[in-house]
Amino acid sequence: MAVAVFSPLPAAAASVASPASCRLIDTTVPGSVTDKQVVPAAGTSAADYTVHGELCTPTKGPAARTVLLALHGITYTHLYWNSGFEPGALLLSPAPWPGRATPTFAIDRLGYGDSSRPPSALVSLDSGAEVAHQLIGQLREGHIGGTAFKRVSWSATATVRRRPGGRARSNNDADANDRHGVGSTIQSAPLARFFTSFYPASADPKFAQKALDPGYLTPLPGTRRVDFLYNLSNVDPKVVAYDETVMRDTVTWAEGFTFYNRYGAIPLGPCPWGPRPSTPSCRCRTRPRPSPSPASW
Repeated sequence: MAVAVFSPLPAAAASVASPASCRLIDTTVPGSVTDKQVVPAAGTSAADYTVHGELCTPTKGPAARTVLLALHGITYTHLYWNSGFEPGALLLSPAPWPGRATPTFAIDRLGYGDSSRPPSALVSLDSGAEVAHQLIGQLREGHIGGTAFKRVSWSATATVRRRPGGRARSNNDADANDRHGVGSTIQSAPLARFFTSFYPASADPKFAQKALDPGYLTPLPGTRRVDFLYNLSNVDPKVVAYDETVMRDTVTWAEGFTFYNRYGAIPLGPCPWGPRPSTPSCRCRTRPRPSPSPASW
């Protein structure tokens, strides 16, 4: 079941190339999505959980048959995609792909933003994959926004791309996926500077009223300006300030634990194919790939 909560967008959103009608929607997923968890704890699953998101659809052109499910990364919410900071420049929805506009459903993942926040031990990679599985089915069946989409793709950032991947493939769920923000290696110094800034979210004034358990973490206030998140040589200070005050959210220890448990250590070290000339300190060149053979098309 989905409940629509209408919210006007900033006037600047009208400047996007593809005019869109956007609305906030709350939908529910069964509590069983957290049955796969790091610490077995029988009976802790809720009857159901709320997933909050923003559905944007084109206002012009033929009725769309494909929708993009957008999944943000750690310490963010759906505002990662539909930011209120210069929304005409940053608005994802509808996805401005060449020749068409695709509806998008950008969510606050379970444990983030205005979605339900179960005990932190239940917010893992596995429960995140189960939520994506549920939402893909709801989008196909027309339970979100009233349109039954024939095709559902998903887009995810960095490590989040691993969440729905295996589960979606095993269930033949997603028709396509868009992976971005993915590097061949992660440099150890920027990584350390970012993750050593975390502390319990319950101690942060921004989250003090949410009654979060100690397993919910967030970066210390004033620590968003780091080279793990931004190229510090040209970042707009206003963007960092907006990130700090509006977009900064949480992450659970269980997400990090299950990432390592499922996928092993993140490769650390220098860029194996050499740095990009424009940002030599923090970006790697794209790995050379062989041309695909006709059989793989």
